[in-house]
Amino acid sequence: MSPTRKSFSLKLKEEEIDIDGVPYRLRELTGAQRDAYIKTQSDRAERNVEGKVIGVKNFDGIHTKLLSMSLVDASGKLVKEEVLRSWPSSVCEALYTAAQELSGLDKAEEKGAAEEAAKND
Repeated sequence: MSPTRKSFSLKLKEEEIDIDGVPYRLRELTGAQRDAYIKTQSDRAERNVEGKVIGVKNFDGIHTKLLSMSLVDASGKLVKEEVLRSWPSSVCEALYTAAQELSGLDKAEEKGAAEEAAKND
């Protein structure tokens, strides 16, 4: 029996979206961007003396940071975090969820939570 072969593409995944009739693209993060984003999220963690996460130090930009790295306007430029902060929270929340899924961050957070729970057992 031969092993299963997986196939991948180096092309970043994208989703076309409209906000009030204006076209945007939500783009998958590169590996370097993903690592940088995960580091910023990790730096937000408040830890006890044993190193266990006990809370979040700072919520500023918790959603808009990811969006500013992955939401592209019609001219191909990333949407600035300052602009995103002025948008309705419902729009930012929906875009954040889609951006997480597109870059596989939803799976990373689930895996991280499971690993943390296993450490605490």
